[in-house]
Amino acid sequence: MSTQARVAILDLTGVDVVDSAIADHFLRIVRAVELLGARCLISGIRPAVAQTMTQLGMGIEKARTFGTMRSALKTVMRGQLA
Repeated sequence: MSTQARVAILDLTGVDVVDSAIADHFLRIVRAVELLGARCLISGIRPAVAQTMTQLGMGIEKARTFGTMRSALKTVMRGQLA
């Protein structure tokens, strides 16, 4: 039985503002998760935060995003990640 995590959910529900330093930290987290062989999902991202991260070149348009942590968890639990 494998004990390695297959998915990590980065919940940004409480994040109102993102600058380049914060976006860099998020990007490092996503890359670290991927290097460990898991998939990083982003939940709770506000439209303004998503727009800022895209403008900063974070590349979240490639990430799987969810409006809420609940919807991300449901997707993972149902095995619906593509």
